[in-house]
Amino acid sequence: MKLLAVVHYEEMGKREAHYYYHNGQVFFALSSLYRYNRPIYYDKKTARNNGDPEAFDLKKAELTENRYYFQNGKLIRWLNSAKKPQPVAAATKNEDYQLLIADEARVRAAFAR
Repeated sequence: MKLLAVVHYEEMGKREAHYYYHNGQVFFALSSLYRYNRPIYYDKKTARNNGDPEAFDLKKAELTENRYYFQNGKLIRWLNSAKKPQPVAAATKNEDYQLLIADEARVRAAFAR
């Protein structure tokens, strides 16, 4: 088994994806999206200068997770943040799933070189 982790840092959050492989194929992927309460550079001084009572606080980040299960390269199960099953067919319209698949293909191609 192998693990590939991809992290994208953004101003208002970060997106993490962990891909688990067996025999060269993804069998499980965990997607985590952290949404910050303020931009990461928004310290107490910046908040005060803007009349904002709240500065960036990592403890206030909201986490959304999706779990995707694959068999022979096809999605067979999808659990949302509440760990409730979602219709597999709906995943193709889900932005999180689309980003997950695109990232995996891009990173995998980069490592194949």
